Amino acid sequence: MIPTLSALPPELPADPAVWFRALAGRPGVFWLDSGPSAGHHARYHHLGSDPIESVTGTHRTLLELPADRHDLPCVPRWLVVLPYDAAVVPQRALAAVLDALPEELGSSAGFRCRYDAVISFDLVERRAFISADSPEARDRLLERLTASAAPLGSAYLHSLTSEPTEALRGQIARVKAAIARGDVYQVNLSRRFEASLEGHPSELYLALRQRRPAPMGAYVQLPEAAILSNSPEVLLTTEPSASGATVSTWPLKGTRPAHGDAAELLASEKDRAEHVMIVDLERNDLGRVAVPGSVSVPRFLEVVRHPTVMHLESEVRCECQASLGEVLDAVFPGGSITGAPKLAAMAEIAASEGRRRGVYCGAIGIIDADARRSRWSIPIRTGVAAGGRFVFRSGGGIVSDSDADSELLEMETKARAFLELLAH
Repeated sequence: MIPTLSALPPELPADPAVWFRALAGRPGVFWLDSGPSAGHHARYHHLGSDPIESVTGTHRTLLELPADRHDLPCVPRWLVVLPYDAAVVPQRALAAVLDALPEELGSSAGFRCRYDAVISFDLVERRAFISADSPEARDRLLERLTASAAPLGSAYLHSLTSEPTEALRGQIARVKAAIARGDVYQVNLSRRFEASLEGHPSELYLALRQRRPAPMGAYVQLPEAAILSNSPEVLLTTEPSASGATVSTWPLKGTRPAHGDAAELLASEKDRAEHVMIVDLERNDLGRVAVPGSVSVPRFLEVVRHPTVMHLESEVRCECQASLGEVLDAVFPGGSITGAPKLAAMAEIAASEGRRRGVYCGAIGIIDADARRSRWSIPIRTGVAAGGRFVFRSGGGIVSDSDADSELLEMETKARAFLELLAH
């Protein structure tokens, strides 16, 4: 089936927030959100609802996709959510550790939806369009977009709780002891927050993105929960190439408040060492699927600014002939949110945090109809809403010379986008 692209009817506003409000109450609604303007990693908005297929499973089964070969750009069809914990299924020792831990709010299984029509907005060309499998699928989406949706009202958080500061200090001390023994070199710990949610989670997401837009933002309605992501981090991009596919991963490591001094971040030996360690890890991960000799680092130690923080970012790139499932096998979960060595760091995370992470630090991906183009975020700065509860986490990389006070402050800074949604 060859998809078609159609311009948006002139009477429908070219505003993704308007489309989202029209779709928000429907099953399987999603918005992959690039924020208000084109920029670093920010180009397309994609929205849809009412998937024609929904499947749960591991990423290996979820990424066995039929392909419609075509040359059209930007024809998203599959939305895939991979919880962080799904990565340990092949690792029996890690899986045994996680089996004993409490489940996190939301699904712990991977989830895939297929949509027969998606509305998109190109922030570079400032144009909106619908990609659809058929004229009938396009018309059904247009009908949903123009129907009168019931107002969902405002939303806010209250009654915040989080892990005690002393417990977090104990976790940091535990990790530093593991580093001193040589078990690990770096571990990305996170702090768990929980609040009560009043109102519909879609309205909470609109308030979140209005205050703190992010280039890899997302709202995804799962059957039992809603995902609200304010992430700036790209896990993976794949594009067709002469050799098969060009694959890039974009680790973020090294953090300062957004109002800080970029020169000071670049000059920090701790942050540079942390970042270089993860770049090396990603080089090794991609090397498992790369065409020999094709792994490169075309962008290295660049400062990128976001509403609450700035980070050091690099791009690690390769050419490969592997399937998308094999590529995800190699890089998932991202090294920037585990640590190094990856499996040992994940074991230390499980032992220290004492609970499954769920969607947090997993992956949210959109895959084109040709099954060759894809774009995946790491859902950091991400919360899950279900049953009037809202859970989110904020993390930081622990190394041998980490200072507990500084790490706790960094976690709070990264959580600020959600903390601002608390009712005062």
